Amino acid sequence: MVAALNWGIGHATRDMPIINRLIKKGCRVILASDGAALNVWRREYPELETVELPSWNIKYQKWGSFTLKMASRAPYIIKAIREERKIIAEAIKKYQIDGLISDNRFGAYSPDIPTVFITHQISLRLTPLLRWAEGILFYYNNYFIKNFDTVWVPDYDGSPNLTGELSHRHKLKNEVRFLGPISRFMDLWDGKFPAPEYDVSVVLSGVEPQRTMLEEKLTEQLKALPNTKVILVQGRSDKNETTEIRPGFTVKSYMASEELMETFLKSKYIICRSGYSTILDLAVMKQTALMIPTPGQTEQVYLAEWLGKQGLVVCQDQRKLDVQAGIEKLKTTKGFSLTSDSSVLNNAIDDFLGKC
Repeated sequence: MVAALNWGIGHATRDMPIINRLIKKGCRVILASDGAALNVWRREYPELETVELPSWNIKYQKWGSFTLKMASRAPYIIKAIREERKIIAEAIKKYQIDGLISDNRFGAYSPDIPTVFITHQISLRLTPLLRWAEGILFYYNNYFIKNFDTVWVPDYDGSPNLTGELSHRHKLKNEVRFLGPISRFMDLWDGKFPAPEYDVSVVLSGVEPQRTMLEEKLTEQLKALPNTKVILVQGRSDKNETTEIRPGFTVKSYMASEELMETFLKSKYIICRSGYSTILDLAVMKQTALMIPTPGQTEQVYLAEWLGKQGLVVCQDQRKLDVQAGIEKLKTTKGFSLTSDSSVLNNAIDDFLGKC
């Protein structure tokens, strides 16, 4: 079984190379998630059986502190994790599951079979005023993670790396394996860059209402750019629509992996959130982007600023969004250049299956 947190679609998409390898090795794979993440998997793997897990029902506020909102929802999330454990236990018996890989689903584990927890957030980031509480958050994060046999981190061990303090500040007692960047594109890209077809591609993701708020801002500014060919992918796995905003400005609700990869490669400039799965996609294909962190999402803010300081991406605040200025800065941004080695992931999967 492979289980993923439904926080947008990023956790589900970054697990695709793991799912693909398990299938190629002859495993019967059961997928477990909810909402948009489960919809993506059902579109990408219609032949696989799925299990629906309880939703954390996370929504971003239009204003105010996201950290405080998450704190207020803690009892609901803990209840959802407990329900998740019950469903997982039933699924293990029903499907005779031999091993479980969980991408940030705390309740997707069992003491009776080998388990893996995938995360790039061993440490959690808070706003400057709440930075003193990060040690407490690490304690509770570790409380859940310690239930798993092994932790897989989709980043480099040591320096340079993609996550900074998120994966390298604190140590876990679990066995930890750094996999390097893993992306849904790593098995699809042949290393070549085709001729550009779009001036700008926008790839949106994340939960509402902030996803729609950013789409509206970007649409308004991109419409005003003359002679600019734009394609905007909404990241809506529940729809399959294509519309024209103006001549040369196309909006698609969703793209499957191969089409999205080709769109990235055929674009002069990319605009996106700074979600870690998107960062992994860009890192694998050695590209760069104008990154706009979700307001209040401290992890995305940290990642965009961390990578921006290294000259790998351009970072802008959503409230001060200036697409034209961002594109101008992208022209002199070097982008990602670190190498990735898929054999590290292959070895981790082989070792895991050897324990099952």
